[in-house]
Amino acid sequence: MPRATRTKTDKAEDVQDAPTPSTAPLIPPVPKTTKTPGVQFATLGDEKEYGRFLFYGREGSGKTTAALRASRNGRVLVINAEAGLKKRALESMGVEVSNVAMLNNVPGGRMTHDDIEAAFWQVKSDLATDPDSWYAVVFDSATDIINGFVEIASDDRVNKARNRGVHIDSVDSFFTDRGDYGTAAKMFRDLLRKFRTLPCHLVITALERRDVDEDTSLVQYGPAVPPALSVDLRGYMDEVYAFKAADDRKPFRALTRGVPKYYCKNRSKTMPKVLDDPFFDVIIDLVDHGDIVVDEPPTEDVKPENTNEN
Repeated sequence: MPRATRTKTDKAEDVQDAPTPSTAPLIPPVPKTTKTPGVQFATLGDEKEYGRFLFYGREGSGKTTAALRASRNGRVLVINAEAGLKKRALESMGVEVSNVAMLNNVPGGRMTHDDIEAAFWQVKSDLATDPDSWYAVVFDSATDIINGFVEIASDDRVNKARNRGVHIDSVDSFFTDRGDYGTAAKMFRDLLRKFRTLPCHLVITALERRDVDEDTSLVQYGPAVPPALSVDLRGYMDEVYAFKAADDRKPFRALTRGVPKYYCKNRSKTMPKVLDDPFFDVIIDLVDHGDIVVDEPPTEDVKPENTNEN
């Protein structure tokens, strides 16, 4: 049988009946491969872990000294808002002061979000060049840093009001409104998210805050930061310890888990409920090499009826 011959008229009709191409961009088909170019995977066993720690407690409870004992293992940057570090005192507690660098010489003496963010980018660059350039970053303390941000936000609000022509007598320079706290929390939260991504340890200190539940009258202790930030701060940290100074009955210690009146977290599950001499080099050794703690007998610090830490 002879093959049919397509005429020019047939071809023209085919073109006329063909669907009009869409002007929308074409979506490429999913490649038939289990590996997408540019995406890398690693097993959990290949990951190098860095701890995120929150130490809170009263003034003089040893938080800063404990955090700076990280200097025994490498170089430490201190975001030093309290500006109360004493070289001789730290040396006497085993801190390698030659490994401690401080960010506190900022213009005007008040540390801003931009000052600390600049430190972040510098540390990030250093670590990209040399992974051993920094061992840890210490915020000392979150309470003071946030209070400074609140003052900055308040001053900025007042200045903007005056620039709009509001009479000076109508603006209270010493009044702090809720928006100032919200702005400060937003600035600190931004820094927290940045620094926690660094491939080094992060330690944040804070003063202690006592809260009473209006419905149950239950007392709870936690870090002294605004409520809007407290949940984020505690949630971002792997370990949260309540620090206690030495007294006539007990040594320098930290409450790490299972304490009714104190907010604590022990994600590593390697800490006793009460850790004596909770210096960072001791803590990180337990986190990395300690045995998993399932349970242990209660101690005086963790019995609700005997917890006299008010």
